[in-house]
Amino acid sequence: MLEERVNIQYSIDIEELPKEVERLIEKACCALEEVCSTDMQEAVKSSDSLSLSTLTSVEQIRKKLAGVDYILNDVSQIVNGFISFKVQEAQQAHQAPQSTQHEEGPMPPMAMHPGSMPDMESLTEEAVKNVNVDALQERLNELRTKQQSVE
Repeated sequence: MLEERVNIQYSIDIEELPKEVERLIEKACCALEEVCSTDMQEAVKSSDSLSLSTLTSVEQIRKKLAGVDYILNDVSQIVNGFISFKVQEAQQAHQAPQSTQHEEGPMPPMAMHPGSMPDMESLTEEAVKNVNVDALQERLNELRTKQQSVE
């Protein structure tokens, strides 16, 4: 199922980013719910826990959990890239009054590749506070509540 993976890249409007992150988190939550409600139940119901069927069930669960981890890693990279973008934007805004203004407009944001992410500890508090993550946090809390109610 998850043997071959491919990285893709596409662009969306920055206003659509919270919904895209929410979509990915929801996808991860649904996969977790499936594992918890179906796959784990099947593994537990086995009359002989030391059997080939238990081993098969556990391996399927592990593969599905790895898929969830891939999705959450994507979310992490997207949010990290967004924070990096906001930090760069704040730095450019701070530097603009100090340097001579060019008529060309603002510089384009840096490419958001995993290798170009700043060290999270080096982010300034001022730059991070410009990131509006309230909607994402609220959605994450809703999904956690939903997950707990399933359990």
